Amino acid sequence: MSWVFWLNLAFTLAGIYAIGLIFYRLSLSLRSIKIDSDKLKLAIESLKDIETPDIKSAQTSSVEDLPSLISKRANILKAKEQRAKARERRLIEHLGSIKIEKRQQ
Repeated sequence: MSWVFWLNLAFTLAGIYAIGLIFYRLSLSLRSIKIDSDKLKLAIESLKDIETPDIKSAQTSSVEDLPSLISKRANILKAKEQRAKARERRLIEHLGSIKIEKRQQ
């Protein structure tokens, strides 16, 4: 038996071992995919039982309703602007309360 035989045998066994590791990792991946697919199937089954709400069509507004709609919209925009100003004021107060110590050299 020459050294070529032993070298060939070592490479063959190393190849078989590497292929075995590849198939082992593949089986682990497939097992986790199967678990995830089972969870997904359960989630899909639970979604089939959900009732969708009835969709109402948009209502047309008449000329008589226009002033009240404009005032409601103005009130909504004013409230939104007030919330933004309040948020900015709270942020400024918070930043003012933070004490920054400067290093003295």
